[in-house]
Amino acid sequence: MASSLVDVKRFWRVGMSFQRAGVWINRHHPRGLRKSMSGNSTSQGNVVSQFVGYDARDSSAWVEAELQIEVVRGPHDTSLWRVDGMALWLDPRPIRDTYHGHRARITTHTGCPASDRHFSDVRNTGARLARMLVPPGKPTAVLLCQYKGLNGRAFSLSAHHRYGPRIANRLVHRLRSVSLAHADGVETSCPMDDGSADVAAFAFPGRPDVAIWIHATGCSADDNGVIVGPDAIGSAVDRLLHSSQH
Repeated sequence: MASSLVDVKRFWRVGMSFQRAGVWINRHHPRGLRKSMSGNSTSQGNVVSQFVGYDARDSSAWVEAELQIEVVRGPHDTSLWRVDGMALWLDPRPIRDTYHGHRARITTHTGCPASDRHFSDVRNTGARLARMLVPPGKPTAVLLCQYKGLNGRAFSLSAHHRYGPRIANRLVHRLRSVSLAHADGVETSCPMDDGSADVAAFAFPGRPDVAIWIHATGCSADDNGVIVGPDAIGSAVDRLLHSSQH
């Protein structure tokens, strides 16, 4: 389910019997598409319809593109065809961060707060954060903070570590590599969110630090307090903090 679903339908009556139509479709795969499904439906032991589906590769403009063909028996040795071309078009505008609670200003200088009980997002200053998760330029350092959520000592800081430019640039590269385009109005079902979260605060020369809030459970995502993107660094941050404790 999504409001950006495009579904174009076409219907034909074809001068070809139901049986011959099935054979013809199986012999004429659409070029560039991959067969993804096929089957039929029956009534009182008789096959009354047959269908086949093909997938197309995702692009920068759409995802989940499909071609679906269904054929039923028609009158006088003909067949009736319905063909659907479907795709989810991608909105190129980043998703806005709509969190309304308290936000924390976390930088490589302030360090990690001892608890995130009273905030669930970050606050950043400076321009160019409405179209990209991190600004241009090479970071000189990154501070990582990890919070427990409801487990153990609720919302307490469980791990933290500061890294230099090599690790900082690796994480920033991942944040810049993900596409912020998305399908609109998608209905999702996420795992339980226990309030666990990570923060990565990057130091950039000549501008204020930029912190990324990493939603560790529930619907995983990264946000900079202005826009939200897919989770690009959560697993890497978790590994780095785990290795720093040993």
